[in-house]
Amino acid sequence: MNSPCALLEDDVRVVASTGDKTPGGLGVSYFSSFKSPNTEELNPWSLKVKGLAQWVEEGKVRLVVDAPLGPLDMYTASLHLPATPRELFLQLQGVRVESVVENLIVISTCPRLREFRGSGEYMVYNAGTKTILLAPRINWGLFGELFLTRRVVMRLHGSYFKLIMLLRGRRTGKPYVLVWWSSTSDFSMESPRHSARGKGQWEINEVCFPKDIAQYPFAIDEAFCFKDNWACWVDLDQGIIMCDLSMNGLYCHFVPLPQKYRVTNPQMSRGRPEEYSTVAVVNGEIKLLFMDGYDDEKVPRDQVTVSTYTLSMSHGQYVWMSQEEPPFRVADLWTDESFLAIAGLPKCLPMFPVLSPKEQDMAYFFTSDICSGPRNIETKGEFVLGLNMKTKKIELSSKCRPDRSYMLFPSYIAIEFRAHPPSSNMTDQGNKKLQKRWVDLLK
Repeated sequence: MNSPCALLEDDVRVVASTGDKTPGGLGVSYFSSFKSPNTEELNPWSLKVKGLAQWVEEGKVRLVVDAPLGPLDMYTASLHLPATPRELFLQLQGVRVESVVENLIVISTCPRLREFRGSGEYMVYNAGTKTILLAPRINWGLFGELFLTRRVVMRLHGSYFKLIMLLRGRRTGKPYVLVWWSSTSDFSMESPRHSARGKGQWEINEVCFPKDIAQYPFAIDEAFCFKDNWACWVDLDQGIIMCDLSMNGLYCHFVPLPQKYRVTNPQMSRGRPEEYSTVAVVNGEIKLLFMDGYDDEKVPRDQVTVSTYTLSMSHGQYVWMSQEEPPFRVADLWTDESFLAIAGLPKCLPMFPVLSPKEQDMAYFFTSDICSGPRNIETKGEFVLGLNMKTKKIELSSKCRPDRSYMLFPSYIAIEFRAHPPSSNMTDQGNKKLQKRWVDLLK
């Protein structure tokens, strides 16, 4: 049986030298003890403080993945930096996990803004050597974000890896793919705290998009690598931009979502499509999960259905093939014994689906019992559910810890466990061993 995935929140907490820690989901100006600086202090050069790049090169930056409370609890990452909250306010706006491949974690400090000296950096953390490698600097005067983001994907080739970005040329307005190659040997084994700036430079490749992409506003919700040479950027309202990196002149083409799921009116509000859909690579195949009726107020909540599709090649073209099993209704899930057996689980719509990278039939959902509190919106309880799409039963569940995040809704990615899968009948000792094995790998 394949190992289950773990869920890692892509928002990274920032921990100052004072011990103050951001609550998650927000920028570094949200330290609990932080007070907004006055106008004079907003000058980034008013404080003689070293920058993020120098801290990394001196080995003073540490990445820690917090231990979960349960086998399906969300993992959170913390970046420990040698500066006070006030100093960090002038360095960073926010930090996020971009990609996880085996024991390599890609961290970004985007966007690059003039008032944030440490932003615009990309770091690769090697959990095996506990070292950080900084990617070469990008000239943000020449490049800017494309499709509202600067998402990075990683591909591992034996002892080599590459980072791939999709950006916009500020002067030309044209799209470019930037690629940086490096070797795992660049992570020093001599000193456990040694970190460095990566060798080489970003390869800059101009690309030409098909006309389909220009017809509608495109935004990147997800990004991943597919097979050996494809980099993919997904708009959950439109489809997938697939870029073949093996071509001399990089070739991109567009794979639209099934017609009934595409938003064809560019004037419509975009909303949050990640609440009810996702696209990911599962065992070497690109899969789509969509919750039909979730975004339609006319559909009763218990009549929302969950469908999955696989992207296949047919007559030289990619087509979406629907699952053999019929889609299941939320009403059937709410009455199933696997649902009723979970104490305190509310009859709320599952949301923010994530597909397991190695488990063919598993999907993970977040559910929250939202209510109006005396001051703002609150939640009575949050759960993560591991649902077998074939048997239509919940196989794993976990109640989120109260301090999961400041954000009401989560943003997380699936990563593969390197241990035996947890199950509801595991002993507490077995669960603790499972958690310790994964946390020891990352901390």
